[in-house]
Amino acid sequence: MASNKVNGLSAVETIALSTVVASKVKSAARNEIGPGIHEVNTLVRINGQIKVGEDYPKPQVNKIDWIGLLAVALSKLNGVTVESLIEEYETSDGVNLKAIKDAAQAKVDDLKGKTMQMDRGRVTTNLTAEAVEDADRLAK
Repeated sequence: MASNKVNGLSAVETIALSTVVASKVKSAARNEIGPGIHEVNTLVRINGQIKVGEDYPKPQVNKIDWIGLLAVALSKLNGVTVESLIEEYETSDGVNLKAIKDAAQAKVDDLKGKTMQMDRGRVTTNLTAEAVEDADRLAK
């Protein structure tokens, strides 16, 4: 029984409806009902405005596979050097390790490619919802 249909609503009306029943409102309402199946037949009026911003380009940093990078780096070293690295890691203090990580991150940032991707414009709303008082009479 996971069917929620929005038949006959425009895209703007669908956004309005989903905004009015956003998670905070839903959580508050959930606290007022107990377990079980609850029938719903409600007529609601939603008033207000929806503002949709322009789509905009945003730099997307390509992700680095850290385990893969480490595997390649370790494959270039001999066994004694790898053991030495592991020992140094296990015995290093937090300050020294942070400096090493920061230096490594700076190098990786230089290597990473940045590509532009289009992000959707923000949707902001100023809406109110109210139950229509004569919903039972109108539903007949």
